[in-house]
Amino acid sequence: MIQRYLAELLGEKFPELTWTYGFYSNDDNTGTVYYEGGGKPSTYEDGTRYPRYMIWLRSSAWSYVESLGSQIQEELHRKGDFDVTVPIFNAQEEQIGEEQYHVYLIEAAGDPNQIGVQDNVMEYSLNFDVTLTKIKGGILNGNS
Repeated sequence: MIQRYLAELLGEKFPELTWTYGFYSNDDNTGTVYYEGGGKPSTYEDGTRYPRYMIWLRSSAWSYVESLGSQIQEELHRKGDFDVTVPIFNAQEEQIGEEQYHVYLIEAAGDPNQIGVQDNVMEYSLNFDVTLTKIKGGILNGNS
């Protein structure tokens, strides 16, 4: 849902890393946002959803990536009350519409986790629980 938004936000705030969502593209100095499902959606008509996102950090600058984990936690924890627009694509990768979500709250699920070192690259993960609701969406040609 909002993994693209999170990757773009973090890329603006922390441009020293290459930011992606769903996959990482380099062996070093990367930040990746993964959508990890989450809790079941609300059974009521309000459509509230509870997705979870993991942010995976990789860098050979060990002290920097440790510090960055704390900075990202500070940036995202308790952030809320904003809207995110998410594009909708067809099989040809053409944008055919968009959905809009209201993010009520982003909460850290815990402190940054030091995963360890692989090929002299330190890895950290951060997990966030989000509360949001779809407020509008549909296809550009008017179908929704």
